[in-house]
Amino acid sequence: MRTILMAPERPTPVAQRSLGRSSGLDRMISIREVVRGAHEGNTRMASTSQSRGQASGNIVQFRPDRRGSMITPQNPQDTLPKRQTTFRWFKGQLIGKGTYGRVYLGMNATTGQFLAVKEVDINPKAAGGDKQKMEELVAGLDHEIDTMQHLDHVNIVQYLGCERKETSISIFLEYISGGSIGSCLHKHGKFEESIVAYLTRQTLSGLAYLHQEGILHRDLKADNILLDVDGTCKISGFGISKKTDNIYGNDKTNNMRGSVFWMAPEVIRSQCEGYSAKVDIWSLGCVVMEMFAGQRPWAKEEAVGAIYKIANGETPPIAEDIQGTLGPLAVAFMMDCFQV
Repeated sequence: MRTILMAPERPTPVAQRSLGRSSGLDRMISIREVVRGAHEGNTRMASTSQSRGQASGNIVQFRPDRRGSMITPQNPQDTLPKRQTTFRWFKGQLIGKGTYGRVYLGMNATTGQFLAVKEVDINPKAAGGDKQKMEELVAGLDHEIDTMQHLDHVNIVQYLGCERKETSISIFLEYISGGSIGSCLHKHGKFEESIVAYLTRQTLSGLAYLHQEGILHRDLKADNILLDVDGTCKISGFGISKKTDNIYGNDKTNNMRGSVFWMAPEVIRSQCEGYSAKVDIWSLGCVVMEMFAGQRPWAKEEAVGAIYKIANGETPPIAEDIQGTLGPLAVAFMMDCFQV
């Protein structure tokens, strides 16, 4: 059984970096901002809950006509599911793009709250004319909505509602302005141990809440953990999560789902043994390694090679350039995560 050692509650001061290169100062300031205002988390959580409580009315997208006046659809309620809180909103700039959809910055017209609007095309063209694939896509979105609408935790990205149209489904989430841990690593490089400990503690808190609610995440990685400007991190990416009544008991109906380089051995061998929420703990260890190294686990392997090694009981190797810099507790934490 994998055991977890809790990291310190707050990081020690970030060490000064060399400013010899032109990007040094930018890097130091950016990393410091990751943890700036961390103790304001309780205030933020209360503010978010209040904003959620203010949402009312139908989901109506406002858009300006050529004269600058606001116009709205004639019958927006006809295509709405009845189970969610609804509101009026403005559509802003494109901030992300995926295989089947896009993410826009939006704004609640009543409260002024910024939103992340995940808009997914559900027309036949989006799936290359494959009707079955489109049905699976819609079912996956319904599952994601069903999972997220019941979650309420400071370290879980907050679901705010959804909107169904004839050719698209939009999911409204709280807007996290700092991007993902993955994008932060890409821009600024590896994190210092105090920062890793602080973010890991928050991720553990969110993950413990999910498991308490009977939810396997199944796709935990740096790209699916968002960072707010005050240092609060939030787990996102619930497209392949799963609800279960026996969170730590092996379920043979669990199939091979997730991102290869963060997968636990049980996931790869799932056809024989099944797996439980313990696979999220393995993935957490991979995220911790990712933050220390500034690159994904199994960085020298292609997907096929990583699958072979994981299936044969190997753990992600610690990058050579950080092997001598990690403290014993950091190494022990990752090794605990990688126990099978």
